[in-house]
Amino acid sequence: EHCYFAVIGMVWAVFFDWLDGLIASKLKNRTGKHREFGAQLDSLVDIVSFGVLPALILLSYSGFNSWFLPGGFAIIGACAIRLSYFNIFGLSEGKCYTGVPVDNNGLIIAFAFIFENHFRGEVFSYSLYALIMITVLLNLTSLQIPKFSKKAIYGILAFSIFITVYLCFSGY
Repeated sequence: EHCYFAVIGMVWAVFFDWLDGLIASKLKNRTGKHREFGAQLDSLVDIVSFGVLPALILLSYSGFNSWFLPGGFAIIGACAIRLSYFNIFGLSEGKCYTGVPVDNNGLIIAFAFIFENHFRGEVFSYSLYALIMITVLLNLTSLQIPKFSKKAIYGILAFSIFITVYLCFSGY
């Protein structure tokens, strides 16, 4: 229960990350400097939302067990590397990401909490740790991941609402 609000915040961060991108792409009179500033700010928010926050969720859920520290550092490091790579190289051929984009970290981890009730005690903590390590590998893989359509924001909105309702009522 103690991590639910963080998970809810993380999934809404995915939605607002998509929304700000859509809004920014429609703004007129943006200069190159405005775009650079926006890209830097977006990366900073992404590393906090999809790197630091998942690390804190993992550590908090484990009761701040020191064995979980490497997982926390790994997700932060993978997020930083993935974002740096994207900021330098962008989309390959203008349409594919190299590795899973970091905003998907929020969706993957939030999805795991749907199954939390099936894994009580330490089992879910270790399952979450394993999932985060898999996510790290997916962030750093050389797989080419097609960019989602802008219409995917509707699915992200629906998922964000679902996770919010589910986690708010699952503690009762």
